[in-house]
Amino acid sequence: MIVRIPGVEIECLATAVPRTVCDFRSDTSRFGLDETERIIRSTGISRVRKTTDSETAADLCVSAAENLFQQNPSLRSEVDALVYVTITPDYICPQTSPALHQRLGLRKDAPCVDLSYGCSGYIYGLWQAGMMISSLGINRVLVLAGETMSKAVDPNDRATALIFGDGGSATLVTKSKDKDICLALGSDGRGNHSVRIPSSGFKKSNEPRRVFMDGTEIVNFVIREIPDHISQLFKFAEVSADDIELAVFHQASDMILKYLERSLKLSGRCPTSGLQQFGNTGSASIPLTLSTASPGPSRLAKNTLLCGFGVGLSWGSALVDLSHTLILPPLDV
Repeated sequence: MIVRIPGVEIECLATAVPRTVCDFRSDTSRFGLDETERIIRSTGISRVRKTTDSETAADLCVSAAENLFQQNPSLRSEVDALVYVTITPDYICPQTSPALHQRLGLRKDAPCVDLSYGCSGYIYGLWQAGMMISSLGINRVLVLAGETMSKAVDPNDRATALIFGDGGSATLVTKSKDKDICLALGSDGRGNHSVRIPSSGFKKSNEPRRVFMDGTEIVNFVIREIPDHISQLFKFAEVSADDIELAVFHQASDMILKYLERSLKLSGRCPTSGLQQFGNTGSASIPLTLSTASPGPSRLAKNTLLCGFGVGLSWGSALVDLSHTLILPPLDV
């Protein structure tokens, strides 16, 4: 699906990360020095942020949202709806978005919804917000996207132990007079087994509740789907790679990011700051990379490509104008 949603823009964005830094080079006892260095070279990830046992993705998203509200206190009462994107919710039941609604003190007539998406989740959150604004008479939607994937990692699994970190974000999507968002979304459920957390729901399983990832299949999926997917979005929006000033991909691994940058001819426009500072943070990785793309509060490029891909398998991209978007640096909490 490719669609243009008129009259929608991203007004402001904030992110939050745990204070605790886990430096993989400081403890090589699990895999040995040589294997640890090999994994770091392959992924580009040498450290991540990790929450405490009592902290959740919702806590990080609340901190990010409160940081936004501190910049403009009137925004709190102007939020018309809330979308929470995560695959690491506080509970399976009740859903987390009503609890976030209460914690943030939003109006009682503001509906809220949970989206269970991971690496592509930020784009799906923007899509949900855009649909609300374009069809329901809503003016402002707060999209919260965050993960605490470190809690689901097997510390002895080479495929995941030195990859996933924790982070949260808050993005205010608003009605606009002159801007729009172009979105492309896709799914291939045949690969749903490629990334999964067994025993995390009601389907009977004897497998441990730890994240499993088939790294080879994910790389093949990216090569197979993502460049063509983005080319189709460019064609629909009548832009070319030369028009793109900034391209922010889900921070999966250094190898994948370099491949996409090279294959799409986007050299020098694909920051990896989110990956380098925080690792793979799932649905929070795109906003975290945006928030670290320049020092201090900033406004970024007019022609910006955002792209997420992974769990499902699912993928999504958006062309957005961030030239008037207030983007705050990550908040340590």
